[in-house]
Amino acid sequence: VAVDCDSADDLNDESAGIVEDRLGQKALQDWLHEAFGQSHPIVNRADLAHGLLHRLDRDTSGAILWAPNFSGYFSGRLQLAARRIRKEYVLVCRG
Repeated sequence: VAVDCDSADDLNDESAGIVEDRLGQKALQDWLHEAFGQSHPIVNRADLAHGLLHRLDRDTSGAILWAPNFSGYFSGRLQLAARRIRKEYVLVCRG
């Protein structure tokens, strides 16, 4: 899951821009490059983790924060380092 956030630490040690599915499927950075490489230059920057900011709740959903531009990436890194990102959980039940 890639979440587009204009103003959003590292994903994990092995990721640093290289996120691969354990089943041998396409790596996330390759998918980002194909889907957004022409319109979002940050995707082509391995030194900036292809715009990938953080994998949220690694043990549960594994949602990923992705910044589609350089200002969003650096703003996101700053906010994460300052611990200004807040998460809320909502439980939806039926029945």
